[in-house]
Amino acid sequence: MARAVGILVILASAAAGHAGADASLEPAAQQDPGLLPYRQAQLTIRQTEKGSAPVIRAVALRQTLGGPTLLFGVTVPPGTSHSALVPLPAVFVQETYAVRLLTEPRVDAPVVAEQELSISWPPELLATDFWIDPAAYEPWQFDLPRWPRQTLWGVFVAALLSCLAMASALFIRPPTIRLVALLILVAASCVAVMIPLRAMPTLVARRVNLPRVAGIPLPGALWVLTCRRTGNWTHEAATMQPVYQDRRQMLADQSVIVDGSVLRVPIRPDEVRLFRQWDQRPAGK
Repeated sequence: MARAVGILVILASAAAGHAGADASLEPAAQQDPGLLPYRQAQLTIRQTEKGSAPVIRAVALRQTLGGPTLLFGVTVPPGTSHSALVPLPAVFVQETYAVRLLTEPRVDAPVVAEQELSISWPPELLATDFWIDPAAYEPWQFDLPRWPRQTLWGVFVAALLSCLAMASALFIRPPTIRLVALLILVAASCVAVMIPLRAMPTLVARRVNLPRVAGIPLPGALWVLTCRRTGNWTHEAATMQPVYQDRRQMLADQSVIVDGSVLRVPIRPDEVRLFRQWDQRPAGK
């Protein structure tokens, strides 16, 4: 019983946020068509607590079901409030965000308060097709980067020579020296195998012409991102927007988007990621 009460208290605290700071979120009354496919939301942050309360310098939003983290810089001293228009991806009519008010403009900064906020988008403001576009992925499904034949041959030769050297080391006497020799050969083999692999770039980012959406030519470019080893891609462009193959990929995305620009994108070797970079935003309401 006591455990259940404790859980309820924690959940209530998370929903209400910190006693001295809270936020609200709603669609903006006026939309800027130049931000499409983002839509503007009115974000209001209030700090009723004064004195030694920390200054809120950023707010991080992430849908409770998953998806990219949206980070916005703000400045909200103790005892004040701040209201701003923030660009959000309007993908679903009803969306719930986990909101964290931070002391610094980075996602791992100390949290002043956190809560959950829901926002309801009018159907005419949805831009789902721009964010979830399986047709854009069709040409790239099997276009994962391959290791060059020369690199694979170098790895094979290094591995073969290492195996022969370790087999020869088995005849070394006494056993103590044999063990030391084997350890040295194992370490040298690992280095010899990794040298040709490390020489190849981890990420492969290609910039191609932007495809049509719903038959409409779009001004800009499409970035096709793949990798040979798990890594991170950083690209700071105010007009950069991730594109997802389906809802599952969107909710699994661990990217961080700062003020509408992609900052850090983790990617695995078995996946393709697409990003649109606009030269000119598409026309919209």
